[in-house]
Amino acid sequence: MSIYNISAVYQILIEWTTLLCNLPYEGYRILHCIPHFIDNLCALVRATTTYLKNKSGENPETERWQGLAEENNQRALHLERSLWRQQENIATLTQAGRVLNTQLTEARAAATEFDNCLNQVNQFHAQQQNHNVTQQELLQNQINAERRNIEVFQRRIHDLEQRIEQQDSRIDELKNHIDRVVQLNKCLTIENDEHEFLENNADNWEELARIRGDKRNRLEARIVELELIVVDYVDLVAFCLSV
Repeated sequence: MSIYNISAVYQILIEWTTLLCNLPYEGYRILHCIPHFIDNLCALVRATTTYLKNKSGENPETERWQGLAEENNQRALHLERSLWRQQENIATLTQAGRVLNTQLTEARAAATEFDNCLNQVNQFHAQQQNHNVTQQELLQNQINAERRNIEVFQRRIHDLEQRIEQQDSRIDELKNHIDRVVQLNKCLTIENDEHEFLENNADNWEELARIRGDKRNRLEARIVELELIVVDYVDLVAFCLSV
């Protein structure tokens, strides 16, 4: 192998070292490229060792070149172990990422379910509020209707009280009429007794006729008065019955 091939292999090593520096950011891409890198690294170690052996055959400083070759081998092995550790770390990170993705998916599903439950609760609360508002409106309408009925009933009671007062006044009038009739009856009884006494003691027919005429006039006047009292009485009774 020429020195140019070794330089090319070293260039590849530099590129892979740069990728290793960016391992936290390029982890998933490097994970798939590590086997190729290990093969290139082994080729580099073999080329370096062969070159150093050939160089030691030409150069009198053979021991120094052999030491450099051994040192390169040790560095290559150390780098190989480091790469395997990085590969294990990447695998661990990949598994942890999958677990986190699974947990995130579950958390999103739980959040979605919680949002659905919250929406259902909000809808139920809104329905309850609407139902309560409707019930309150119905209750208020019933209260207003009952108040109107009470007002109507109070007006009726007031009207009945006024009618009762009117009936009481009419009853008093009826009592007065009854008293007048009683008094008139007493007067008629007294007058009849007086006329009978005068008729029994009359001296002639002329005086008897005069007494009877006076009696007839008085009776006609009392009859007219009684008729007026009866008419008022009938009107009062009709009014009381109509209330």
